[in-house]
Amino acid sequence: MFWCFPPDGKCEWRHLRKFADQYNSTYEKAYTRSACLDVENRTTKEPELLLEAPGETPIVLEHKTVVWPPTYLSDHSNEHEFSRRMISSLTGPFNNEAYLLRVNAVSLKGGRKREVIALADQIARTILMHQVRAKTKFGIRSQNPIPWQFRPLSPAEIEYDEPDTGTRIEIAGSLEASDPYSLFQEFEAAMNGFAIQLHRAAESAADKLVRYPTNLKFLLVQFCGSDLLDDEDFVKLIRSEQLPEVIDQLWIAKPDWVNEHDFETTWARVY
Repeated sequence: MFWCFPPDGKCEWRHLRKFADQYNSTYEKAYTRSACLDVENRTTKEPELLLEAPGETPIVLEHKTVVWPPTYLSDHSNEHEFSRRMISSLTGPFNNEAYLLRVNAVSLKGGRKREVIALADQIARTILMHQVRAKTKFGIRSQNPIPWQFRPLSPAEIEYDEPDTGTRIEIAGSLEASDPYSLFQEFEAAMNGFAIQLHRAAESAADKLVRYPTNLKFLLVQFCGSDLLDDEDFVKLIRSEQLPEVIDQLWIAKPDWVNEHDFETTWARVY
């Protein structure tokens, strides 16, 4: 599962080169990019990449980002904007030690950029007006304009590779614990939502891949959104989907963590 923005760009090769390298290493091949098909031909529906190797069947690739819920990427953009605004507002007065601002992610969903900025500015003003209280052990909290909490972090809460000062922004689920039934409902909704989006992505990919009947046809999928599902859930979801026959292989992207904050994208064949 990926939770941040998928890569953009006119040609996917910059992002999918690692897939080609991994495929070559796994199967002892020597495929490389021959064409960015959808860039070179804009008059028809085309897959993104053509890979070729001496003596091998050419491969056409279609890469899809499958997102759930549908507003996830715009909502996530709001979270980034909120965090940038808050950190900018609190940088000076709260650089003496480490602090944590926690807000409910639901409160930022569906808003426009200017509305999110207004929320951040209002919360920042409240914190700045009550600096003494905000710097005490228990900090400050409010339900206005959305539920939020601000407090100092204890040394034990600071990771070894994090700075000792400055404000961290945590945008989480509800500030109250969810009951098991609600979590189950959210999980079921996520499974159904991802299944619908995967079906649409596969049908769209098939319309492009079918143009290359003599090539190997791969669909590469990157799931992005709700963190209620794990790798096994996505594999189960894919294998229960009646994929178009034109798709020869389906691979899913997975984050391979280099450390606590950075990862590289790897690929796993699941169909």
